[in-house]
Amino acid sequence: MQRMRDSKARLSVLAPLLPPGLSDGIRAGPLDETAWVLLVAHSASAAKIRQMLPVLESALKAHGWPGPPIKIKVRGRRE
Repeated sequence: MQRMRDSKARLSVLAPLLPPGLSDGIRAGPLDETAWVLLVAHSASAAKIRQMLPVLESALKAHGWPGPPIKIKVRGRRE
């Protein structure tokens, strides 16, 4: 339960950095010691987020979350 709260809190830190319209299609995914997963609606959104990873990971470090690395996963249509 705590990991899901941390995952959502991390996403709230990143939301202001995301381009308009992009944040609507992103959900906080699983968080463990190896990765934090962002679930995105479309492959185009995933590509844009991947380009932004250095900025997003720096923002998390600035807020006291130095790791684990962010991974991007495209959600299926039923999710």
